[in-house]
Amino acid sequence: MSMRKFILKIVTISGIVVLIFLLMLICLPMDKDCYLREYNKKIELIKSTPSPRIILVGASTLAFGVDSKQISDSLGINVINMGLHAGIGARYYLDDYLQYIRQGDIVLMSPSYYADFIEGANGFPETMPDLMIATNWRNVEKLNIHQIFQLIKGTPFYCLRSILDCFKSPMNEFDPRQENLEFRFIASGFNEYGDEVSHWIIPSKNNKQNLEAEERTSPNHIEVDESFMVYLKNAIENYKRKGAHVLLMPEISSHSNYVQYNPVQIEIVMKEYGMEFFTNPKNLEFHDSCSYDEWGAAHLS
Repeated sequence: MSMRKFILKIVTISGIVVLIFLLMLICLPMDKDCYLREYNKKIELIKSTPSPRIILVGASTLAFGVDSKQISDSLGINVINMGLHAGIGARYYLDDYLQYIRQGDIVLMSPSYYADFIEGANGFPETMPDLMIATNWRNVEKLNIHQIFQLIKGTPFYCLRSILDCFKSPMNEFDPRQENLEFRFIASGFNEYGDEVSHWIIPSKNNKQNLEAEERTSPNHIEVDESFMVYLKNAIENYKRKGAHVLLMPEISSHSNYVQYNPVQIEIVMKEYGMEFFTNPKNLEFHDSCSYDEWGAAHLS
C-alpha cells in the first residue's frame, strides 16, 4: 500500500469516527435540569434586569460563594451573579456578556485562578460539549481554535457519559438512596439572582484533604498564561467602551486553593500589563472549614 493511500485511509476513518461522535452529540438527550442549562437563565437575567446594576462575572466560586440578595438589599441596587463554571473559560462568557452591558453598569470580573489565569481560559474538554448542548450551540461559530479543540477532545467522553446516563435514569427511580443525596449540580439549584443556593444548608466536610492543605503556608510557583493577560486587558477596554465601570475581583478562595494557585504571583504579572485586583486577594481567602463539597475546598458555603 502506498503512503498516499494509507494517509487517505487514516483520514477517512478519522472522519467517520468524528462524524459518528458529532451525530451522537446532537442526538443524545440531555437532562432538562443539567447544571449548565443555568447559562441560559443567566443570559435572560443580564438581558432583562433593569439598571442600575452590579454584575458579578466569574466561575463557580462566584456562583457558590455570594449572597447577591444581601448585597442588593444593602446597597439598593440590582445585583446579577453571572458566575457558573470554570470549565466554560472566561474568553467564552466575557465575549458573550459584552453585548448586554449598558452605560453605568458596575462589572466585577473574577476570573478563575486556575482555569483562566493559568490554563488560558479556553474551557475544559469535560465542559465544552455540555455547554454547547445546554445552550443549543450558542456562539459555536465564534469559538477559537483552542476552544474547538477542547470541544472535540471532550465529545467522546460526553457521548459515553450520556449513553450510561440513559441506562441509569430508569434505575434511579427505584433507588432509595437518591432521596439521601446531599447535593447535585443542577440548574434548579440557583435563585433569581443567579446564586447557587441549594448547598447553603449542607454542613461543611472538614475532611483530611482540607486539614492537610491548611497546614501548607508557602504558595506554589505557577506559570501564568500571558496570552490571557492580553485578552483580559482588551476585554476590560471593550466593557469600558460600553460605558461600564470595571473592577478586577480576586477569586473567592479557600486557603488550600489560595496556596495552590498563588494569586500574589498572578497579580505580579497582571501589573506588568497595567491591571490589578481592586482588593488584596487575602481579603477573599477563607479557612478550608468554610468549604462543604467533595472536591476538597473548591466551593465555599
